[in-house]
Amino acid sequence: MAKVRKFKTFINPEGILEQHYFGLQTPESILGALAELEDYSKKIIDQARPILILADTSQLPKVDISPRMLKVRVAGVKTMRQINFKRAAVYGPLKVQIMVNTMALITGKQHRLRVFGDRVKAIRWLKQGDN
Repeated sequence: MAKVRKFKTFINPEGILEQHYFGLQTPESILGALAELEDYSKKIIDQARPILILADTSQLPKVDISPRMLKVRVAGVKTMRQINFKRAAVYGPLKVQIMVNTMALITGKQHRLRVFGDRVKAIRWLKQGDN
């Protein structure tokens, strides 16, 4: 049986690195998404452009905060530290917003990473200057 991808990563026409998550996530699917995020970030670096990240978690039916996801949270913090992004915006459920805010504080990137309830506000903030 073929593996079903639970995320999609791409660089949109405006040069923003987008990652969309959908369906129930597993540790393996999220670790795969984080690896792909790093790969796409390298492509933007090779083009000498600033990295702007937009993550859509709005299509997650449930957010798993159980201990089985601990390695995913650790990997998420590591990825946040490794990618030298100019700005990153995440939009989706409140549980994701709280988790991402906490991870941003841990990494010291809380001024470059913000969470939002909807896509429009997230994109607006990404496109702003260095306010």
